[in-house]
Amino acid sequence: MNIVFVFEKEVRTHFNRVTVNIRGDIHRWRPLLWRGFARLYHDVYDGFDMADAAVMRHVDQCSPSVLMRTFMHADLVSRRGGEGHDIGCTNLKTIRNSIVIAHKNIINRKRLLRQFKRNGNILLVDIIDGGPKPGSAEFYDGIICCSQKAYEYYAQECPRIPVYFVAHCTDPRIGQVTPPTDRFAPYYFGAPKNLLLFDAIKDMLGIVYTDTRDVPNHDWYKRLSEANFHYAVRPQMGERVFKPFMKGIIAATCGVNMLVHKDDGDALHFLGEDYPYLIREDISEDVVLRYMRKARDTFGREEWAYGLERILSLRSVFSPDAIARQFWDMIDRCSR
Repeated sequence: MNIVFVFEKEVRTHFNRVTVNIRGDIHRWRPLLWRGFARLYHDVYDGFDMADAAVMRHVDQCSPSVLMRTFMHADLVSRRGGEGHDIGCTNLKTIRNSIVIAHKNIINRKRLLRQFKRNGNILLVDIIDGGPKPGSAEFYDGIICCSQKAYEYYAQECPRIPVYFVAHCTDPRIGQVTPPTDRFAPYYFGAPKNLLLFDAIKDMLGIVYTDTRDVPNHDWYKRLSEANFHYAVRPQMGERVFKPFMKGIIAATCGVNMLVHKDDGDALHFLGEDYPYLIREDISEDVVLRYMRKARDTFGREEWAYGLERILSLRSVFSPDAIARQFWDMIDRCSR
């Protein structure tokens, strides 16, 4: 069966029709679309490569989470199992007789969801850090969560709909990272809106934004080797906003400790109560400064080594093989 990741760009000004063939015979896709296939069909690529300027020109208008949970995720799972399935990503809405995986910006558009169902598709919604609004869930054949908190919440909230956990992948461009060993080097990597920065720590912290005013910075990952401690303290989120543990996944990939609040996404679930740099108190400037000083003062010591042990244990949890197993198990279950 065809598996189609359906995305929508954040910016509509240059809304090109895009279909990226990740794996399979693209000619088999023709019956999946309405009339006008040749006119609407825009580009074909054999796999997804972020170094390909032509590809990135079309997908840069997507939010980073959509970019990763469509193109990168599709590419990852296509390389690890699922033989016999054609896999692609598209912003066309006329897919037919397929397993459609719709990302968070689509999951509450009832008219579109109804069309997906009328076209004979199995509809799985990848909520990422969004969530269904009243009336939308009736169209779902399954809910995909990349947060354990989200998985537990929706399994209870939507008992009639299968709920699946498929972990978030890390950015495949991140290769071998060699953190400094001679000094404490804390950095923040992420979007400006996700950074809670206090005056007391400004001089201690290096900052590398992954985007500036929503314009992606595709070179951010090249600076990961400058850091050996990742700052992941963010502004307070809404009660039903379940963020995937991306900062933890990146820290594990790089082999570095991190500072994060226990209530931030899945931090407590994956790091445990005794992780030395897990903030337990209400966030304030004094509290964050105290934890930053603790990290600096324990750098290279026994407590630091214990923290690294916990972080490194996450590599197997979020490995490409583990994610692919979760994904193909979900596909097998929803296809029965």
